[in-house]
Parts: sequence; C-alpha cells; structure tokens
Amino acid sequence: MIGRFGDLPPAERRRATETLASARATDIGRWSQSHNLKSNWAERAQVAARLVEPRVRLLDIGCGSMDVERFLDPSITYLPADVVRRDDRTVVCDLNAGELPDVRADFISLLGVIEYVHDVPGLFAKLRRTGARVIGSYNPVDLGKPDRDRRAQGWFNDLTSAELCAVAASAGFQLVGVITIDPQRVYEWSPAE
Repeated sequence: MIGRFGDLPPAERRRATETLASARATDIGRWSQSHNLKSNWAERAQVAARLVEPRVRLLDIGCGSMDVERFLDPSITYLPADVVRRDDRTVVCDLNAGELPDVRADFISLLGVIEYVHDVPGLFAKLRRTGARVIGSYNPVDLGKPDRDRRAQGWFNDLTSAELCAVAASAGFQLVGVITIDPQRVYEWSPAE
C-alpha cells in the first residue's frame, strides 16, 4: 500500500479489510509503514503503562512506535513484539498466523491490536497459557459512534465490551478493571485463580 491507510477512500479500505479477513491474514504492508502509526496513541500507552507493576517484564505485542516504553517505571524490563521489526530488540510475530512470542513476561500489553485479530478466543487461550496479566485496549461496538464502519477502519471483529470480557473469562481471565479513553477502553485482566 502506498500512503496512509486513513487517506484511502472508505470503500477501498473496506475492500482491503474484507480481502484480508477472507484470507485470515494481517495487513503487514500497512503496519510496516511508520506513517500508519498514529501519534495520538500515546495517551492510551500512558494509561496502560500506569497499570504495569514495577520490577516486572512487559511484553508489548503490537508495539508500533513503542509509546508504552516511554511511560514505564525504569525498573520494568520492556520486550517489544510486532509483525515487523521496529528495532533490534523486536520479536517478530503475527498473531493471525497463530504466533505468540516465546518469552517470559509478567504482563502482556495489546494496545490497538485486538481489533485486528481474526480469532480473538484463540488469542486469549494462548495468552492464558503464559500466566501473564494482560492489558489490552479495544474499541467495542457499544462505545463511541454506533454507525462507525469497522471494516473501513481495518478492523476484523465486532465485539461489545461484554462480549470481549466474556471471551477473556472463557479463556480463564478475570477482569481487574476498565478505563475508558474516548473512543476506546483499556482493560486489565489477570489469570483467574
């Protein structure tokens, strides 16, 4: 893709998303271009960073421009992961290909990622096996603009907040808390006892 995804006409964005959805693939071309990473994601990263306890290891899946790292306590070990290499530390993985980094982490962040996952229940089942706490953002269908064209956003799924939390609970997570940052929510889940 040439240019910014958001600059394409909605019909073209929708067609591209539907093609990827049919193939259950990730838009690696989009995410390999830094101009498709938005600077306004920093507020979400700052909220998420406040939820990470000191002296732990954080695996930031879908790290993008690594905004979370800027806001972390210096005692936290930051481990970036994404579908493309962002720096020499980045673990390359594609959640839609069933890949999850094989690294030990106490916390896993998924900021601006869940909307782009085809198999959300499968992802949460894999996350649960890590034993880590999960901090994820999501723009549920019951928050924000009800007429939002999710496919034109490049999003593959359509969950309400309750449905997302039910998926996490089915995988063995309990909800710790939810913070609303218009137009999305940041969720924190811990492995259920």
